[in-house]
Amino acid sequence: MKVSKIVTIILIAISVLFSASSGYALSPEDNPESRLEEIEKRLQETQQQLQSTREKENQYLTEIKNLEAELDATQNSLNTLETELNVTRNSLQEIEEQLQIVQKELESLRTQLSRLRGHVEKTEQQLEEKRGELTELGIELAHKVNILNQRAAAIYKNGEITYLNILVGSTDLRDLATRWLLLSRLVERDATIVKEVKELRQKVSLQKELIEGKKRLLLEEQRQIEEVAAAAQSKRDEIKARYEQKVALQNQIRSQYSQKKNLKTVVLAKYDEKDNLLAQARQDEEALEALEEELKKESEAIRARLSERTEGERPAGRLAWPAQGTLTSGFGPRWGRMHEGIDIAGSHGAPIIAAEDGEVVQVNEGYGGGYGKYVVIYHGGGLSTLYAHNSGNAVSVGEKVKRGQVIAYMGSTGNSTGVHLHFEVRINGVPRAPLEYL
Repeated sequence: MKVSKIVTIILIAISVLFSASSGYALSPEDNPESRLEEIEKRLQETQQQLQSTREKENQYLTEIKNLEAELDATQNSLNTLETELNVTRNSLQEIEEQLQIVQKELESLRTQLSRLRGHVEKTEQQLEEKRGELTELGIELAHKVNILNQRAAAIYKNGEITYLNILVGSTDLRDLATRWLLLSRLVERDATIVKEVKELRQKVSLQKELIEGKKRLLLEEQRQIEEVAAAAQSKRDEIKARYEQKVALQNQIRSQYSQKKNLKTVVLAKYDEKDNLLAQARQDEEALEALEEELKKESEAIRARLSERTEGERPAGRLAWPAQGTLTSGFGPRWGRMHEGIDIAGSHGAPIIAAEDGEVVQVNEGYGGGYGKYVVIYHGGGLSTLYAHNSGNAVSVGEKVKRGQVIAYMGSTGNSTGVHLHFEVRINGVPRAPLEYL
């Protein structure tokens, strides 16, 4: 991973630093100015990396906080959905119980209705049989009526026969007895016919009423059962519709629950990833802080050694440090172009001194091609020094100056982003690394 490579590079840098530091302590021939420039450059890079790492930490912390909030919201949604699922399950169970009860009632009614229809069908058969009997009785009744009609017609044709006619017309007692017996039988037969006719009429009427009454009862019972069955069927359909709605709702909730579970898995994976990145960033921060601390210690040690050189001292082949302050930029490529000197940051108006005896050959009070206000001193032997971005100059062209003499004051004129001294060393006009001469 990229982060692991960074850590490896940092550890190697620390190892190199320790080796270099030990070498510096053991080798007086080392150039402390070059080493300081290298240390300052590494320190600046380390601080930039440290700043970047801390920004990443803050970013990861923010992302983790957002993910935690998302996890909480997702878990709350899951809890709500679980509650809804439990409520839906209970509702489904109640509806299923109701549906089973109604289904049993409906099946019982259907059984009763089937049995009743069987009774109706059997009654219809009985009614059909009675209709046949009624037809036969009607035929018999018509026959009896016909006999009576014939009897009546004969009486009408022959005239009325009275008991007196029969008695008067008798020739003797025997004839009278015979006539009386015949008359009695005739009367008895006529009475029997009349009685049979009445009984047949009553029987037919009674059977008809019984059958029609039974049919009415059966049809009424059938109607009532059909109404109850229709109501039960309607109730069953209603309960079934509610059941299907609850099932659809349950499926919907389950789908939402599954989606939230998947979302939680994704968020947890992101959380773990960011947590690992945060842990790695903190390890990187610790390594960079350790490196920064070691670089600062070595920088302070070199500065302490360099500070032993007072402005009045003149070590062989060395220039005086031109101003008090912090070295912020060294000699070499910077931002895609060549930085031909060093930068020493300090306070506005701080004195700038001549690095060596010499003659002022150039003084600029304007923009100076980006240098702002600057001074150039020639020291002889092709050696010259430049002091730029001054707030003000204290010498003029042609003036002889001594080493340590104030020649200008620190500022930020020209192409400058802050108060500092830009110091250059040139040999025959060619820029050289100033730290090699200071």
